[in-house]
Amino acid sequence: MPEVPLIELKNINLDYGDIPALRDINLSLLPGEVHGIVGEHGAGKSSLGKVISGVIRPQSGTLLYKGKHYGNTSLKEVMKLGIQMVYQHTPLIEDFTVIKNLYFAHQPSAFFRRRQLNTIAEEVDTIKKKYGISIDTSARVQDLNLSDKAVVDIIKHVISRPSLLILDEALEKIETKNLGPVIELLHALKDNGMSILFITHRIDDLFEFADRVSIIRNGTVLLSEYVYNIDKINLIRMTYTQINKKKYPGVYSQEFYRLLKYNEAILRKLPINLIVIDTKEHVRLVNEYCKEYFGIDDNANIELTLDQIIDRGSESFRSSMQSALKKRKEEVFYHLPLRIGNREIVTNLRVLPIFDKTSFIGSIIIIEDITEYDKLQKQYVLSEKLASVGLLSAGVAHEINNPLEIMLNQLNYIKLSFQNQELISLIDDVKEEVTFIAKIVRNLLSFTDNRKVEEDNIEINHLINEVIRFVRFSAKKRSVQISVHNARDPLYIKANADEIRQVFLNLLKNSFEAMPGGGKINIKIQFTEINDKHYIEVRHCDTGHGIQTENPDDIFLPFFSTKESNGLNNGLGLSVSYGIVSKYNGIIQAENDPNGGCIFVIRLPLQQPDAKE
Repeated sequence: MPEVPLIELKNINLDYGDIPALRDINLSLLPGEVHGIVGEHGAGKSSLGKVISGVIRPQSGTLLYKGKHYGNTSLKEVMKLGIQMVYQHTPLIEDFTVIKNLYFAHQPSAFFRRRQLNTIAEEVDTIKKKYGISIDTSARVQDLNLSDKAVVDIIKHVISRPSLLILDEALEKIETKNLGPVIELLHALKDNGMSILFITHRIDDLFEFADRVSIIRNGTVLLSEYVYNIDKINLIRMTYTQINKKKYPGVYSQEFYRLLKYNEAILRKLPINLIVIDTKEHVRLVNEYCKEYFGIDDNANIELTLDQIIDRGSESFRSSMQSALKKRKEEVFYHLPLRIGNREIVTNLRVLPIFDKTSFIGSIIIIEDITEYDKLQKQYVLSEKLASVGLLSAGVAHEINNPLEIMLNQLNYIKLSFQNQELISLIDDVKEEVTFIAKIVRNLLSFTDNRKVEEDNIEINHLINEVIRFVRFSAKKRSVQISVHNARDPLYIKANADEIRQVFLNLLKNSFEAMPGGGKINIKIQFTEINDKHYIEVRHCDTGHGIQTENPDDIFLPFFSTKESNGLNNGLGLSVSYGIVSKYNGIIQAENDPNGGCIFVIRLPLQQPDAKE
């Protein structure tokens, strides 16, 4: 009888708004198996891990755990199944020590228990001694380097003995002194039945660590095979180059490897921006993809220099590239801004020296456009932050609600029992503050609540104009002018009307607070089509002080505010709006207007006219 997979995915499809991420994914993971996932940046590897771990729900498809459905299970319930994910970034509390991070990861209670802390400390000391892991558990996380933080994050997840551990490029950050011991620890856990989904871009690690490997390209699984049945050169070819329609018989030989490495004809066809230069930085080869991307004339590359290709306004990119060229050793730089004409993109840069035996003869420069991936990654990070804060917020909110209710009951009793007007006035003041706390708690619960509510067909022009009428007196009092440009035709969405009103009320409230001396708000409603999908788009622009933070997405985090506290602002409005829009498969984005002020863009799926009630 065949072994029942620990995890099985059937026909999984996932989109981020209008951007497809996963397409018809079919994958199985056996108990006690290390299954490698490999692919280019933006191929869908991290999205696959997040779907399996319950962080993201796919639009369609089936997820099975030991043969039973779990696709609609909450994140908390998925964690109870023993599914843990180590993310690319390390979500640790910087001000806490290592051991307290490990404690609160497994005891998220409002009450600190010394005995449980000591138990976890003893278990971590046992792991350190047994496998030779070098980490100071008494140090604060902010004092650790990136490698040690990555080790702490892995230990944080394995001490709960998960049934499945998902490693999203987690080993790449670990230095040599701890890499071997950590892999030994993971092998021991595997031998005890734990499965590992190993997401990586390092081919060599797969052959040392994985039992099976799946290649993902453009959100699709190209191949799942046991590692011993596939050779390294073939794996590199399928993962990082376009697949030629011509079928090559047999296993690729070392002759093919040399051909792949040195043959100019193949380099020209690679689907990446590739430039080959000589020792004087004269361009000797620009492949077809790069020519099209940078707008280089077919006859110009023989006389080109790097200065003619790379815009002089891209200082950080140029300085990183020149630094690597001078060192004559392979280097990779991530998230470098690069200007091409009027566009500014985000890139990864790889510089590889070319040697003929010991003689340096030139360099290969590979430029990867990760602009869309960078946007998605920021959305991932924001979603993960909100998911983490959401779990904590829900727990805290429920803990606070009970004593708040008791306090309000006692205050009402005192008010009814005494006739002293001064005392009653003080009680009313206290009740007002307690009620304010209760409002914050309700907002926390609404922020974390993804339950379905009654939905209607809402005409968005009518709803927004209704919200504007509601705040018109407040706007006039604040010397704020609001103009609305309605869509030409009625546009419908399927949602809860009260929740959508709350979204636009929160945006207006945010703009009012950003313009204490008055200003203008311009709202434009329109239909838009992206990748053959139909949306309503609302652009909300104000003339306030803009977003005064390095990362505009931070304004969607709970309690984040750049405004001085006046006792009325609790920093939850935009977080609640983000949660509501996301619940209806929409997108909300914020950016600074170059002319001053802030721009919010909301896109929600259009309800087709033939589906209206």
